[in-house]
Amino acid sequence: MASFFKKYKIEIILLVVSLIAHFFFFFLLLKNYGVDSFYITNADAEEYFTLGKNLYWHHVFSNFPREPFYLNSFRIILYPLYLSFFQIFSAGAWLPIILQNIFASFSIVILYRLGRLLVDNKKVPFVAALIFALNPLQNYWANITEPDTLLVFLFLISLLLFVKYRNSNLNRYLYWSAFTLGLSLLTKPVAIYFPFFFIGLIFIYEVIFKRHWRAFIKPVIIFILIFFFTVSPWYFRNWYHFRVFGISSLPSMSYVPYAAALGPLPKELTDYLQWVKNKYGQEGQNDDGSRDIRVKSELIRMALKIIFSHPIEYSKYQLIGMVQFYLNDGHKEAYYNRHYKAMLWFNVPNSDSKFGISDQLRKGDWGAIFEVLKKSNQYIVLYFISKIIYLAMYFAVIYGLWRSYKSDKRLFGFFLLLLAFFVFVSVAAGPWGSAVRYRLPVWPGMLLIFSYGFFGLLNRPQNKFDASKVIIATGTFPPEVSGQSTFVSNFVAKLPEKIKVVVVSYGDKNEQRGNETFIVKRNWR
Repeated sequence: MASFFKKYKIEIILLVVSLIAHFFFFFLLLKNYGVDSFYITNADAEEYFTLGKNLYWHHVFSNFPREPFYLNSFRIILYPLYLSFFQIFSAGAWLPIILQNIFASFSIVILYRLGRLLVDNKKVPFVAALIFALNPLQNYWANITEPDTLLVFLFLISLLLFVKYRNSNLNRYLYWSAFTLGLSLLTKPVAIYFPFFFIGLIFIYEVIFKRHWRAFIKPVIIFILIFFFTVSPWYFRNWYHFRVFGISSLPSMSYVPYAAALGPLPKELTDYLQWVKNKYGQEGQNDDGSRDIRVKSELIRMALKIIFSHPIEYSKYQLIGMVQFYLNDGHKEAYYNRHYKAMLWFNVPNSDSKFGISDQLRKGDWGAIFEVLKKSNQYIVLYFISKIIYLAMYFAVIYGLWRSYKSDKRLFGFFLLLLAFFVFVSVAAGPWGSAVRYRLPVWPGMLLIFSYGFFGLLNRPQNKFDASKVIIATGTFPPEVSGQSTFVSNFVAKLPEKIKVVVVSYGDKNEQRGNETFIVKRNWR
């Protein structure tokens, strides 16, 4: 037992710290808002909880709280299935939330283990994992009945297995990575595009660098098959009930609001939405039918038509949304859920502290920033300090990418994969990127790159000899007499004392002189 704790001391420390941080929010919500606080103030969280209850009590995948239980094609099965299991023991949400906090804490350990596989410096993954463990956004959302925490857990496992495959070339790790990636998709539909990034990196390693087509084709085909078979039951379910081959109607529910960012929707789309409501909407159930997967393709087509007709204007909105995604600290998530006491250093918002400048920036009114600065209350000061911190972190991320490119191309390739995930999710968040909980699955990867860059900046050598070890191989070395041995001896003597020098030389017999000189016997005299 003692050897176990000694071997996994850092992992245990991170786990304990993370458990304390997560359960701090658990008891904070429980004390201030009661046992229903884990879902009742958030419409999405309440919908997931209702799906879980209906699965257990009525054996139907429906978010309607009462009969008739119309089938849901918007959400995906895994997280409601997780919630339904705990209905055996309690009708409340507190029990699955407790386990959810444990999952979130183990995600911190997985992040550390992932980093240890990538870099030799233990400090790099430790700092990345510690920051994520103490991240209020991550700790808060682990206490809401939404699937983000489970997605983080599964996605990190998939990344860990993928790195093990990359380091060992054992295909079984790649296949298990495909399976856990499939479970990630069954948790949230955003993961549907993640396999393309994995396959792209394998292509770069095996085809572009090594020219091994065979080493690329076979494992990738099996990777795709395992991923597809993992998620296929849900595709089959949607085909069986709705005659549509798809995982979720979420894309249409995203593109239509994206198009709405440009202004009032055109009559063609509003008329179609009215037709959808008349045909598929459920009166009295707060459902206008737009979440029905059967209208997904047509809604996407109409929304994209609007977006592509205003490319420059939409790009501006998209970029502002991405900036929000990159720089927002996430405290507003608790504000919108009315969990004011979970905002820690913020008081209950009032008219003076509540502000938003996104709409003004979309209109090109950059003066809104200065208007906000004029208020200069505690909330605003902390708001802008958090933005400065995030900008500093992204600077370290850029340096980390550059440093990995110069020192380790394989590490650089994996860092590019993590960056690609992050940028993709920021784009997928659309003009409404302020919902920064969407970055939770991809934020650990950015923390790894940040930590790698941070320690690179911290330990930048002042000259090329700092903290170096030098090995000198020579044909002869004192006490043998020769011009070469004299030159090497003088050269070693003039090196700075902090340089550790090891000399390897030929001689009359095998000999070791301390830890600095090694003599190898000549065989040609």
